[in-house]
Amino acid sequence: MELRQLQTFIQIAQMQSFSRTAEMLGYSQSAVTVQIRQLENELGKRLFDRTGKKVVLTPQGEEFLEHANRILYDVHQAKASMNDTDELKNPLHIGTIESLCTVKFPKIIRKFREQYPRVSIRITVDSPEKLIQMMEHNELDLIYILDTPRWDSNWIKVMEKAEPVMFVTSVSHRLAKERNLLLDDLLKESFYLT
Repeated sequence: MELRQLQTFIQIAQMQSFSRTAEMLGYSQSAVTVQIRQLENELGKRLFDRTGKKVVLTPQGEEFLEHANRILYDVHQAKASMNDTDELKNPLHIGTIESLCTVKFPKIIRKFREQYPRVSIRITVDSPEKLIQMMEHNELDLIYILDTPRWDSNWIKVMEKAEPVMFVTSVSHRLAKERNLLLDDLLKESFYLT
């Protein structure tokens, strides 16, 4: 098992496409296919279901994705630790979205401040697309967003987890009395979002 195979696997899982992954990573599509075939052979499990041009993770693929992300994170941490000789003191510029900044950040920042009191923190609030663009142009040190799973070999992903989604309506709304709503029923409605 090679790191580039894991990076390719994660990228395919994110993009749901062998051809787009090959293009993004600068490989031929056949090279991407060979990497995944070798990985599947080594694991003895099929990682993707291929339906036309779209690919989706099998249950084993979803489980392996968690391990692959952790492995790449640990590799990046190991590399970073070789440069880690002093106490943290450089400024930290974080990008996030409004709801996370309001709900999640106070506790996180308080804990960070206890461990690294010399680090000055700056927070930028914007859309996920804008924050990703800023991070890729080195305008942010890290981002914390709600979005579809994403991966890029230039990133170090520290955490990715599912968040519950809750839909709230007035008791006088016609849907408030329904007990068995489908997602399609909700998608026809208007929403107010942060």
